Parts: sequence; C-alpha cells; structure tokens
Amino acid sequence: MMKNKTTIDKIEFNSLGDEIIVIGRVFKNLMSFSTTITLPLNWFNIILNHLQKSNPEIIIHDYIHSLNYPDGTTQYELETYDLNEKDIDWTQFIDGDTIWYKIGA
Repeated sequence: MMKNKTTIDKIEFNSLGDEIIVIGRVFKNLMSFSTTITLPLNWFNIILNHLQKSNPEIIIHDYIHSLNYPDGTTQYELETYDLNEKDIDWTQFIDGDTIWYKIGA
C-alpha cells in the first residue's frame, strides 16, 4: 500500500493572516495532482520542523523570504525547490483522513 504524501514547493502567509497556503503536489496511491492547501498558522512551525529534520545539511530559516509593504504588512514565503527532501506524510502528524478535506485541487 502506498502512502499519501505531499511534495511541498512553497508556503506563503502574511503577518496579518491566521492561515498558511501550502503549494505543492499530492501523491495518493497511483494518482498525483497539483494542489493548494490552506492550513492554520500553527502548522507552519510543524512543517518547518519537519523540513529541517528531513534536511539536516541546511538551515531551513535561510529559505524564508519576506517582503514588507508600505501598509506595514509583511508577506512571508518559504520556497523548497532546492531542498533534497520536501515530502510530508500527513499521517505522521494526524489521522490521514482528517486533513484531506482541506485540500483544493
């Protein structure tokens, strides 16, 4: 049985928001598709820790970029294109069926 996983390409959020946007590709059994997943902001730390643990040769914070807007808002972006390991198996963190309702293809 194949695991369900997501390859993370990018995570975006802003300083006023309470959600993150995960952009990547979902692999579920024999299917795969591009997706955007919206998650609560606290998931950023969970995913960040997972990516750091999976890529011990880098400092994950070096991959976070920010853009400050005149209104005081800051847009944050984590690009993972250059990481060796950027897959996440959601069942490591929660019941595998719980998160899938949040996925929009």
